[in-house]
Formats: sequence, structure tokens, C-alpha cells
Amino acid sequence: PRARALGRDPQTGEVLLASRAGEGAESGRQVISTLPFVPRELIAALMEEAGVHRYIDSPDVVLRADSGLIALHTAAGGRYLLRLPRAATVRNALTGEALGQGSEVVLDLHAPSTTLLEVE
Repeated sequence: PRARALGRDPQTGEVLLASRAGEGAESGRQVISTLPFVPRELIAALMEEAGVHRYIDSPDVVLRADSGLIALHTAAGGRYLLRLPRAATVRNALTGEALGQGSEVVLDLHAPSTTLLEVE
């Protein structure tokens, strides 16, 4: 009842997406969805609003990251801009090849491929 509707089904009026302020240990904004699939564009907009760091903007790349490793998978291939939260040296974690240095690194990914990067 304390949530604000962000989106409704145009035919039934049912709330599909809602937002509310968090409480206690869950301070911050909470977004609740009744959709079985939330469109990527909506998730990207919520991430942007929340200030989440996004390493790659492309929907063609599945990315997993921690403080020292980044795993990238793409079926499409192509040239992508990797934005890091801080300046670092990026290497291919399997071969040791240096791929770039700084807070932005351009990567050429083959199709299909999975690439494991080391961030130093």
C-alpha cells in the first residue's frame, strides 16, 4: 500500500511495476515487478537512476564482474567499450596479453566467444 505504481496493464489496470522507499536496514528504493520478464530497457533505466556502474551498455554482451575478473560472453561479436570503475590494466586472463589501460578499454570480441579478463 505504500508503493507508488510505475506501470499498469493498459487493459486491466493491474499494477505491473511499483516503487517504494526502503525501511530500516533496507533503506533506499525498492522496485517490485509482477512481470515474468522485465525488459532490458527498463532495468537499464532503473540502474541509471540508481547510479549503478555499467561496464558495457550493449545488450549483446553478458557480463559478470568482481574486483579482479570480468567475464564477457557474446554471440554477436564486435567492438565494445569497457568502462571500468577505476583506471586499471586489463589483460586476457588466460593468455596474459595486455588489452588496454585506463578507465576505458576498447575490446574486439569474436562471435561467439567467452572472454575472461583480469583487472590489475
